[in-house]
Amino acid sequence: MLLFLSGSEDLIKVIQRGWVFWVGVIVGASLLYYFESYTSSSVLTKIAMPLLAVAGGLLPHVIRRLRLAFSTISLLAGLAGLVVLYFTGTTFFVPSRSFATKTIGFLVLAFVISAIGTGILAAISLRDSWIRRASL
Repeated sequence: MLLFLSGSEDLIKVIQRGWVFWVGVIVGASLLYYFESYTSSSVLTKIAMPLLAVAGGLLPHVIRRLRLAFSTISLLAGLAGLVVLYFTGTTFFVPSRSFATKTIGFLVLAFVISAIGTGILAAISLRDSWIRRASL
C-alpha cells in the first residue's frame, strides 16, 4: 500500500492534479477491502487492517519530512522491477520456457510494470524537488 500511494503521489507531481492522490487512496482501500473479504480473519481485523495499511501509506503525504525515505523506497522498488525483468524476461519470449500458469506470468508482468513505473515517477519527483531547491 505504501508503494501504491507513493506512486499516486509521484503521479500527482507529474500530471499536477491533486485529486489523483485521493482517487488512489479510495482505489487502494477498496482493493484491500476486496482482498480482505476472502480471508478467514475476524471481523475486527477485516475492518481495521485495510485502514491501518492506508494510514501507513498516507504518512509521507501528511508528514512531509518522510518523503525522501519513501522516494528512496520507490526507487529501490523500481530497481527490483528491473532485476525481476532481467531474470524472467526470457520466460516471456522463449517458447520452451513458461510460468506455471498464465496468471502467475500476468502477475509477474504486472509487478514489473508497476515497480518500474513507481521508480520512474519517484526519480522524476526527486529531480523536480532538487531543481526547485537549487533555484531557491
